[in-house]
Amino acid sequence: MSIVGFSTGCNKLSNQPDQNWAPPAAVTSSIDSLAGWVALYKCFDSIIALQPTRDMSARCFLMRHSADNSNFWMEVPFPDLPRAYRVVPTVGQSDGMIFFPRSRATNDQLTMSVFFTGMAKDGKVKIETDRKWVIDKQTFFGETGTNTSLDNPTFGTGNIHNEDIYLPYCLYGNTLTDAVRAGPFNNGVFHSTNSGETWQIERISDKDALGPAVCKGERQNFALCRKAERIVAFGVLIEAVFPELVQASAAVDATQR
Repeated sequence: MSIVGFSTGCNKLSNQPDQNWAPPAAVTSSIDSLAGWVALYKCFDSIIALQPTRDMSARCFLMRHSADNSNFWMEVPFPDLPRAYRVVPTVGQSDGMIFFPRSRATNDQLTMSVFFTGMAKDGKVKIETDRKWVIDKQTFFGETGTNTSLDNPTFGTGNIHNEDIYLPYCLYGNTLTDAVRAGPFNNGVFHSTNSGETWQIERISDKDALGPAVCKGERQNFALCRKAERIVAFGVLIEAVFPELVQASAAVDATQR
């Protein structure tokens, strides 16, 4: 048996932070002494942090630069959000647009709504609009029986690029037979080419999935959904950027049939 030992220098502690990173900074305290969290987003040349509260409103913090080139955090006023909106927005890095999605499902249609705000470079936030549209069940699932109903979709963080907005979703249906079973399914993106005025659906997969995401590639956007650790499908816009991933996705998808 051999023993391997590791020695450390007296002048360098093992828990010393890496010199490439600034020391930790407190942004805000937790809520009522309970565990809390903030979500960080790049916006313009700074970072914003959004903290959800118990009533589903949001506190907003902006990282600013001081004269000595150090960073500090300040809280900025943020509009009150309707209770049904998730405090998991999509933030435009170059234009300051911020939007929050929500949905309400009935048996035969899905009412979508997106709450838009905008942040200026000085941190001032204004309410822009609340846009709504309705999609029927047949658009998602095609012809189904009256025993199939819609459920509310799961949304992921989207992508904003100029007037193009992508909001990824995973949508479940419920089919009632002797018991309620999950399915059919529809996964894809809501896509707007005019800053949210009108929307269209771009379908990606009909598999049971969760964890939707949209990323920006070098030339195009692409989307994926996952179930546990298995990739279900890549978006149809990925071929020109990563063609080998499309082939791998098709192979994975074929094994699930």
